[in-house]
Amino acid sequence: MKGKKPAEVAAQEAFEEAGLIGKIVGKKPLGNFHYPKRLPHRTILCEVRVYLFRVERQLEAWPEMGQRETRWFDANEAAELVDESGLAVIIERFAGCQVRFVAYRREKRRAHRWIYMPHDSFD
Repeated sequence: MKGKKPAEVAAQEAFEEAGLIGKIVGKKPLGNFHYPKRLPHRTILCEVRVYLFRVERQLEAWPEMGQRETRWFDANEAAELVDESGLAVIIERFAGCQVRFVAYRREKRRAHRWIYMPHDSFD
């Protein structure tokens, strides 16, 4: 997204893809990982920067809710469920903490991509 800092893009994506309202904590990413993104005629390697996001609330409706299903997980379960090993390593750092992670997916059968965000207001 032109004109926005990476952390601002992360917050915007959290809103569009999971209906999350909140704030990025800190200016630097917690880490990054790479994954192959399949396009119609080729595959490209993408880098994902992961930011800590404190969720204030989750909306009942959001722009991409028809393309996503969201569920909250604890860190250990989320780390086991993600396809990207680099993301699993980042999530595992939160094991034992009182945080939750939200997953979103495009397809019913296979996790496509995951956003992880601690929250303390949903149980």
